[in-house]
Amino acid sequence: MNEKMKQIPFGNSVFQIANFIANDETPERSYRAILLNLDDREKALKESCFKRKRKEIDIEEIKEKLKKAKDFQTKIMSSSCIIYSMST
Repeated sequence: MNEKMKQIPFGNSVFQIANFIANDETPERSYRAILLNLDDREKALKESCFKRKRKEIDIEEIKEKLKKAKDFQTKIMSSSCIIYSMST
């Protein structure tokens, strides 16, 4: 699935930028459209960074719990880690 996602372009092509984003009626509208586009990308980047840090913290927390767990608890935690990694 990840390979298929990499093959799909999610951004705008040079043609799309030149003809649809930067080619508005006035230069002011073009500038505004470009700034809005950049703002959307910046928000998406910040959100993905936040989610990644959150996942890293979750993983560290699970690792610490696994270190402290007893045999039976370790088996339960290991199975929940597998389920957690499949859901993300």
